[in-house]
Amino acid sequence: MNTVYDLNKNWLLISGNDDETDYHHQRIDESKAYKVQTPSFPHMYIEDHTGITWYQQEFFLEELPDKDHIAMVTFECATLKTDVSVNGKMVGTHVGNEDPFKFDVTDALKKGKNIITVRVSRPDTRDIDGYSFLETPHRNETAEGLMPGANFNISGIYGDVWLKVIPRVYIDDVYLIPDHKTGNIQVRMAVINKYNDKKKVS
Repeated sequence: MNTVYDLNKNWLLISGNDDETDYHHQRIDESKAYKVQTPSFPHMYIEDHTGITWYQQEFFLEELPDKDHIAMVTFECATLKTDVSVNGKMVGTHVGNEDPFKFDVTDALKKGKNIITVRVSRPDTRDIDGYSFLETPHRNETAEGLMPGANFNISGIYGDVWLKVIPRVYIDDVYLIPDHKTGNIQVRMAVINKYNDKKKVS
């Protein structure tokens, strides 16, 4: 039943800087939003945009994962603080810059129409969500505007987004440890078991 759904198209995007609405529990007004695809940056659609950005997308599932599978929503990267909900249920928060992350959304999904909502924030000249700009990885970016030799203060979802249906026992990460003296490579794997009891793997 392993299936991958592309969630890179048909996002609605709006600024959250001057709007305190919690769109995890409310639909975004399509007439006031930009229709975007990911990966992309909010300032591609909203001039000089920094701070808080909301994304929302409607997608359809013809069937739900069976008892031996789970559904994971995966993000290639988003900056800085990312809060994700599905059908109004919070499924996870990630704080990071250029690292991939994922959340188990199995219990939040329903057959037919589903809504995924993402709030992404990054500080600029203002502290946002408890972070200041200088506390974040920013290399040669400036908190606001541009100057010679500097980059724009980028944020948002700028990596691919996928919904993946995978087995309840899966390989989460692989570590390769080479030994230049012997020419051997040691392989270590992080295996996740989402069942309620122990399972034998081989």
